[in-house]
Amino acid sequence: MLVTNGHIDSLALSIAAIAWGIGAGVSQVSYTLIPAKLLSSFDDKLIVGWGMLLGSLLLSGFVLSTSAPKVSMITIISIAFIIVFGTMLA
Repeated sequence: MLVTNGHIDSLALSIAAIAWGIGAGVSQVSYTLIPAKLLSSFDDKLIVGWGMLLGSLLLSGFVLSTSAPKVSMITIISIAFIIVFGTMLA
């Protein structure tokens, strides 16, 4: 219903949605294929850990320059619901 606007015979996707979808696919492929030589030489947890560390260092300037969102009680309950019931159903 979300991408068809209620019409089952057509799609209603914006250019931005298509671009983000293609970008997400390309990033997942590159995330898997680029470290192939490293993964054959080193432990996969080590490679993923270093990748996360370096990525977080690159993004830390952006994260530190934005203000934290206001968190209400409904937000906390919703997150707890997703964590508990998502874990039970997984």
